[in-house]
Amino acid sequence: MFKSERLDVRLTFTEPLLGTAPARDLYERWIQAEARKRGLEVDDELETLQDMEEKGWTRFHEDEKGLLIYDYVVRGFLKSALAFLMENGAVPKIPAYKNRVDKFVFIEPRRIYIKDSEGRVKTEPDGVLERPLRAMTLQGPRTSLVRSDYVKPGSMLEFSVILFENRAISMRHIRQAFDYGRWHGLGQWASGGFGRFSWEEINHRR
Repeated sequence: MFKSERLDVRLTFTEPLLGTAPARDLYERWIQAEARKRGLEVDDELETLQDMEEKGWTRFHEDEKGLLIYDYVVRGFLKSALAFLMENGAVPKIPAYKNRVDKFVFIEPRRIYIKDSEGRVKTEPDGVLERPLRAMTLQGPRTSLVRSDYVKPGSMLEFSVILFENRAISMRHIRQAFDYGRWHGLGQWASGGFGRFSWEEINHRR
């Protein structure tokens, strides 16, 4: 039997969380194709994409139960947080840390439902955030309007972190990574302060 530790987590957002799911046609043409090249099965994600009439609008994945994010969003955050902690000197350098997260750190369940402050799964976003996006193109600077669905502060995620025994990443590192969520959050435009959260350990298991 493999040796592992389990950490049950509740994240409570202190800033709005923005949706990251792209338009279905973009997903089919690019993201899904790239995933298959790497031997990843992501067909279930196509089922949870919402239909959109307008490009440049990111939303949340959704199924018959409600709004959700996928496990890899949390793993991506952990990688980003560990990079910060190493650069800051808060943890020792972890060789090939991204690869080690992929091998030893797992998030359950795969579909993590977004809940309101009362613990009920949210079935629709709380609003839409519009912002300008500036980029330099061959034709010169261009500005476009980007839209993202959001859920308001107080929304929650509950999930478990499974850490398999290894010589580089400890559960202490995972806890420190979640502490970083106070400054850098999850989801779209995290660099703009969105998706910041507080966190706590919870005892129950779903």
